Amino acid sequence: MVRSRGKTVTDNFYSANNQFIIETEYPLWESYKDVFTTRFTQRSPYPDRTQFTIDAKEISSTLIKWLEEKVKKYMPITNLRVDQSWAIEYGHGGYQSIHNHTQKPQLLSMVMYFDNPRDKIQPTDGALVTLMPHPDGSQVVSHFHYYPGKTIIMDGRVYHGTYPGNQPRRCFVVNFAFDYLKPPEKVH
Repeated sequence: MVRSRGKTVTDNFYSANNQFIIETEYPLWESYKDVFTTRFTQRSPYPDRTQFTIDAKEISSTLIKWLEEKVKKYMPITNLRVDQSWAIEYGHGGYQSIHNHTQKPQLLSMVMYFDNPRDKIQPTDGALVTLMPHPDGSQVVSHFHYYPGKTIIMDGRVYHGTYPGNQPRRCFVVNFAFDYLKPPEKVH
C-alpha cells in the first residue's frame, strides 16, 4: 500500500501491453491546494463538477523534477514538460466518464488528490478506475481510492474515469509531454 504519513513511500507499478500506471504520493501536495482559489486562469462550471484551467507556469520545477525522477525508475523517458493542466472540484454525485489523453503522441497524465473520503455507499465511490489492454485481449481493470497526497501517474493512452462519489472531492491533473530515451542513452 502506498499510504505513508511521513514514512518512505513505496510505489506500486502496473503495466500491460506497453502502458503503465504508477501509484505513489507527492510529499508536497499541500503546496497545490490553492489551484482552486488563486492559481487558475478560467473556471468552468458543469452540473456535477467545476473545472479550473491552470496555466503551465503554475507547475513548479520541483514537481516536474519529482515526477520525471519517479517515472524514470520505471520507464526510459527524458525531456518532461508541462502540456496542459487543470483542477477538478467534484460535487455530490460528480464523476468523469472513461477517456484517455492521446491528443499528442507521448503524454503522461498525473492526478493528485486533496481530500479524504467520508461516507461511502459503494467501495468504489469517487475512485479512479483504469483500463489497460492485456495481450490476451482482456482488460486489466484497477481502482485507485483517493486521500490527500495520493498521486497516480499514467501513460496518456491508459483509459480512465472516476466513479460517482457521495461527497465533494478535489483533484489536480497535469498532462506532460515527454521523449523516450534512445537505446544507447542511459537512465540516470
